[in-house]
Amino acid sequence: MGQSSDHTILDVTDYHAELTVGSVIKFKTTYLANLMLGTSCYVQKEFLES
Repeated sequence: MGQSSDHTILDVTDYHAELTVGSVIKFKTTYLANLMLGTSCYVQKEFLES
């Protein structure tokens, strides 16, 4: 629904699973969003092997 430099607001009204504090929500991001996420010191990064 909206975002700023440190917040993202999602509408999860029709989300298929129950959400609780600490739940993981997967979504696709743009190149610019990935660049900002990858260079931010405020974002915890976790690399997963597939």
